[in-house]
Order: sequence, then structure tokens, then C-alpha cells
Amino acid sequence: MLAEYAKNPYEIAVPRGDSSLLSSLRYLKGTSRFRKKLEERLNHMHGFYIPRLIESKNEK
Repeated sequence: MLAEYAKNPYEIAVPRGDSSLLSSLRYLKGTSRFRKKLEERLNHMHGFYIPRLIESKNEK
């Protein structure tokens, strides 16, 4: 439940007392919010960032 509201792995690891942020990623990646954010970032990358890189490379 904590992972559903956390903004980053640190917000999960500290209350749980985890010594590593990697242990909290397991919980974070299982949330629907995380999947939605990941999907948004990938869409942005493929729709904006990569085409811009290709255009700048072609201009050189």
C-alpha cells in the first residue's frame, strides 16, 4: 500500500527500514501508477526525444 503512494523508492525504503533502495523497487514496480508513469515516459521518449535526436543528427 505504501508503494502505491510513494513518489520514489526512497519513500518506501526509509519507513520499511531497508538498507538499500533496490529492495523497494520490487514493490514500486508492482503498482499500477508506476506502470502508467513508465508508459508515459516511454511514449515521450519515442514521440519527442528520439525523433529530435534523429533530426539533429541529420542536420549535421
